Amino acid sequence: MSKNLKGISVTSVFGGVELNLTQADFEKEATIDVTCALGGVTMVVPSSWKVIADMTTILGGIDDKRNPDSIELIANPKTLYIKGTCIMGGIEIDNYDNTDSKTW
Repeated sequence: MSKNLKGISVTSVFGGVELNLTQADFEKEATIDVTCALGGVTMVVPSSWKVIADMTTILGGIDDKRNPDSIELIANPKTLYIKGTCIMGGIEIDNYDNTDSKTW
């Protein structure tokens, strides 16, 4: 819920993390460092944020399930960088527009 978010570090080993950033805010850019091994990380981010993933994945992956067209309509979007490593796990980026029946 930080209104001056600089960065976050997330580690998931044999488990899962649900990270809801819908009430967080930052000036221009913020970074999330992720270490994921045999686990998963789900991030819910506002539709107005641009997300750039710079991940090393081994037998794992990262999936941005947000609508790709919506970010292009926003002038000067805030940028969230996701960096780190994901080994035999998964990272999912979503927003409330796509969560359907999920409760956060």
